[in-house]
Amino acid sequence: MAEIHHYIAELVLQSLAFILNVLTVGVIIGRKKLRKQQNIFTCNIALADGLSALLVIVSIGQIYRDVKVKGVWWIVLTFRSMYFIGIFSTLAVALHRFIIIRFDPFNKRNLVTAPRCIILCVIIWAVPFATFFSFDRTTSFRRVL
Repeated sequence: MAEIHHYIAELVLQSLAFILNVLTVGVIIGRKKLRKQQNIFTCNIALADGLSALLVIVSIGQIYRDVKVKGVWWIVLTFRSMYFIGIFSTLAVALHRFIIIRFDPFNKRNLVTAPRCIILCVIIWAVPFATFFSFDRTTSFRRVL
């Protein structure tokens, strides 16, 4: 059985990460002043990071209790998906800023709109999950874990 003191620092840091990311998402959604187009991707990054932290907390809890989970590949695939969602969201922020600065600085052409940003966020979530879970179905990934 694993000792909890081996994981206490990681539990504290991951709990802090989860709480701060949930607060970030809550403040962005809750405050009307912050519900702007430029904060959509920030909210998306905070959501992915918060769910990643929660997943690590759950995994540590299972290790501590010596729970043998048959579906451990779901945890691994979900964590990998969250990692790529964070990377793609950060890339989307950079791309958003580049388009705003280079192609539409005064927002006359409406190249970047809130609905387009939300659609991109949905795509950012769908692609990693679809990729990793279809990869799981076509390979013997489960036997490795």
